Amino acid sequence: MTLRQARRLKLWRGGISTRFFDGESGHYVGVGEQALIALDANYEERWRIKAPVFEHAVTDSSDVVVTLNTRHDLRWRKADDGREIGKAHTTWGFLHRVGEELFGLRRDEKALVSWDMATGASRREIAISGRPVFKGSRDLVFTTSPDGGDRYRLTALSLNGAGREVWNRVVEGYPRVEPFGTSLVASSDSGFVVIEIATGGEVWRGEFKEPLASWPFGEGGYLFAWTANTLLCYDQVLGKALWERPLSDHLSTPVTQMMRPFTFGAAVFWKDGDRLVGFDPASGNVVEDVKVSSGQQPIAAGDELILLSSYDIRVLRDDGKPRRQRGRLDHITLRAGVADGRPCIRDTGIEVADLVREVARGKSRSAIVKQHPGLEPEDVNQALKYAAALVAGKASA
Repeated sequence: MTLRQARRLKLWRGGISTRFFDGESGHYVGVGEQALIALDANYEERWRIKAPVFEHAVTDSSDVVVTLNTRHDLRWRKADDGREIGKAHTTWGFLHRVGEELFGLRRDEKALVSWDMATGASRREIAISGRPVFKGSRDLVFTTSPDGGDRYRLTALSLNGAGREVWNRVVEGYPRVEPFGTSLVASSDSGFVVIEIATGGEVWRGEFKEPLASWPFGEGGYLFAWTANTLLCYDQVLGKALWERPLSDHLSTPVTQMMRPFTFGAAVFWKDGDRLVGFDPASGNVVEDVKVSSGQQPIAAGDELILLSSYDIRVLRDDGKPRRQRGRLDHITLRAGVADGRPCIRDTGIEVADLVREVARGKSRSAIVKQHPGLEPEDVNQALKYAAALVAGKASA
């Protein structure tokens, strides 16, 4: 890929320095010097509100932007002018949205509380046991509790209704939990287990030769983990170890001091001091190395990569073309913005991994095609061929 600067905008008084928020409805909200600043789709200032206490946006709807400050105050603001229409208080750490409800923790951390997404009005409470994991996925939230020795019980609770338990399972070591796609990775220093979110069943597991430097994370159909010296990459669906690379070959900043990697276009990027380094996730090879200011914060927003600093915004673009598999796998595409970059069928958002799982559970091709409007028998065939190619090391995910 080749990143080119599409435009550069000078910022206003104070500018935006941290916590830039790319809202799903086109609201761009950032934190300036004692101010909360909203931009429109062209990155022009829409409104600015004084915020003596550090306040940043956490979620939005078509009409509302919800913000959180360091005093744990939630505020509901009108998206068009920033006017406050509701407020609440939560503990720092956990916020999870399900439809038109926003969930947080009660002060004593013994219950989840929810508010109406449109108004901030209080809606309900759900009692929880164990320690909240501060991670949610769709309509589930996860908690952990000791289970004897170095074992912990990981529990998934449904946020529909009264908060019934969906599943629980024992894991070794205190788990650091990260949802990605249809899976959940629970990791400790010595290894991790990938769990199917819907059932709690084990999908696959991996072990590390040395302690992790940070939590594993899933992006674009891959699972990445890193130690102080090594970056490792696995296929998210099959659990196959794809490659490992010494970090010293490419990066100069200690991995514990680096920002979380992110996917943009067909690459996974790390910010390394004054460089933005992009890796091909299938091979681990460097495919992009862009000179940036050490103070610039990169944000992936659709087909634009925004480099934000306290004085300007640089907007970079890739070519916007999907990566298609060669030969007979021409129904498989990977595009930023579609299913978080994971392999899909013809940009439909129907993921290859989901089709492979349905076949593995015994569904016929005709039943799968009938279940997904617009799907063709050849789509299912190519999903299976793609999975086989991954196992054989002949395809990139």
